[in-house]
Amino acid sequence: MSESAYSALEINGRHVKIKEGIKESLANVDAIIFDCDGVLIDIRDSYNKAIHKTVEYIFSIMPVDVDGPITTDTQIDALRMCGGFNNDWDTTYVLSEWTFLNMPKECVKYFSDAMSNLEVSSSLTDMINFLSNSFRKNRCKMSLQEHRDKFIEMLRKLMKSKTYLDRYDIDTIMDMIAAEKELTNELRQFRKFLGYPGNFGECLLVTVFDELFYGAEGVEAVYNTKPFFFNGPGLFQNEKPLIKE
Repeated sequence: MSESAYSALEINGRHVKIKEGIKESLANVDAIIFDCDGVLIDIRDSYNKAIHKTVEYIFSIMPVDVDGPITTDTQIDALRMCGGFNNDWDTTYVLSEWTFLNMPKECVKYFSDAMSNLEVSSSLTDMINFLSNSFRKNRCKMSLQEHRDKFIEMLRKLMKSKTYLDRYDIDTIMDMIAAEKELTNELRQFRKFLGYPGNFGECLLVTVFDELFYGAEGVEAVYNTKPFFFNGPGLFQNEKPLIKE
């Protein structure tokens, strides 16, 4: 939902967001059902970090060196306020698209040329190795501070006329931006590179995200296979309760 659909309510010196118009009704409720992630459990060092690290890994393969963080919690929160981003794969996907469309054009060309030479039947690991080797000499530097701010402003403007946005809505916006920048084919190639939506072991985005979140042991338990990229502990272990007795 849009930012304007909420108001701040102060409770014990802290502020919580509530939907406009329901404050008077709160005294008459019989029960409250809480969401878990982000409400009862602090997920900033688990789900949020998995989003950040997945995007970082994706762009570590690309022909670009980014100055500073690629994504921020503010961007993630802005997407969640749109109503249709409860799936963190979707959030990772949209943030990756936005970053790609704001890469320097010479970097986009390096990527596009390499993707054109990639064998169609390449496995996930073969694709990563091929692209990483292709970009060793051809790299660009970029800063994303201005583009991160523009992303949040774009969502705020969209939500002034909408009450709900999801990945498909944002994809349409990304298509329009790509067309304006004459990057329609390049965005199509980038989406192919991400492989999203797709299955673990086939889709780069899903595979990296789940390996980071579950860790090596978790991947073996969930998918009955060993991880492709990461062998460390899962970020889910960083979760901690927000509520105390």
